[in-house]
Amino acid sequence: MDTELLETFLEVRKSRHFGNAADRLFVTQAAVSARIKLLERQLNCSLFLRERGNLRTTPEGERLVAHAEAAILAVKQAKQELAVTKDGGDQLSIASTPGLWHYPFAPLMSGSNVELEGRYQASVRALAHSSEELPQLLENHLIDIALLYDPVHIADTVCGKVGTLELALLAAEQYSNANAAMQDAYIYVDWGTGFSAFHAKRFTESTTGQYTNTASLAERTIRREGGAAYLPLMASDEALRPVKGAPKFSRAVFAAYRSNNPKVELCKAWTEHAVSLFA
Repeated sequence: MDTELLETFLEVRKSRHFGNAADRLFVTQAAVSARIKLLERQLNCSLFLRERGNLRTTPEGERLVAHAEAAILAVKQAKQELAVTKDGGDQLSIASTPGLWHYPFAPLMSGSNVELEGRYQASVRALAHSSEELPQLLENHLIDIALLYDPVHIADTVCGKVGTLELALLAAEQYSNANAAMQDAYIYVDWGTGFSAFHAKRFTESTTGQYTNTASLAERTIRREGGAAYLPLMASDEALRPVKGAPKFSRAVFAAYRSNNPKVELCKAWTEHAVSLFA
């Protein structure tokens, strides 16, 4: 189905007027009317109730809205995925969690063009998704590479460990021990079930801190207002230092890509590049 018809349908529904929709779409009102009639014939239903001075969608039209929006978005995503860069290279879609992008994988964007054996280059589309969404995106071929905390078990998928993210209790102030830090403006960062078990086992006393699942937000808060949180050790510096004697927690990081991806060699090269970030 032509997405132009769906876009016209959504614009008419939004403006509730054929003439206004035509102005927004830079076409004639007759063209808008013809598109809607064609769409109605294709779907074999009426999409609008044309009452004098009042244009509104039918129940069938309302049910079409979500499908129309999804179809238009899918086409746009497909165009992006299949786009060729200006220098003739490929485009590689890499998805990870916001936390992983902020810490170990941020350098991947500074070197967004990768040359593989002198044959071709690729520009990178860096996408942030939840850990739960990444395997599904990979399985449906909506991304080329997934960078995630747990291995995926999908047919025709190459998945391997690229490194280890070491978490440490970092603080902007000096604390005598971990328990002292926990009782003073502590921010609990949700690093998953493994970290939750580690945290509960080693810190049996309740903490007075806040909760977040966004590590970068915790880091910015601590740097600005003080306190402590478990953050990647690579975030430490002169202003944010590990609390003496506090236990550390390690999380493996994996990269996964489909072996039947036409860009499989480029995916492999990028995976090797990711490994170098942990060396």
